[in-house]
Amino acid sequence: MDSANDQFLELLLRHQTEVKAFIGSVIRNRQARDDVFQEVAVILWKRFAEYDPCRPFGAWARGIAVNKILQELRQQRRF
Repeated sequence: MDSANDQFLELLLRHQTEVKAFIGSVIRNRQARDDVFQEVAVILWKRFAEYDPCRPFGAWARGIAVNKILQELRQQRRF
């Protein structure tokens, strides 16, 4: 594993509880919350090169989570 992979994994693990709690504050269904978190984690991984290490990782992750939460809520309304 290279240092970028190590850095990403360390940051994700450090912030996963707060990001899941943030998602769970809006999406009450545990399975849906976990699904959204997994999707957020994939997006964070794919976009990690765009992350500015001078800014807080948790805030960046929550910003991406907001978009996935909104997408999930729109999907739920359709059903």
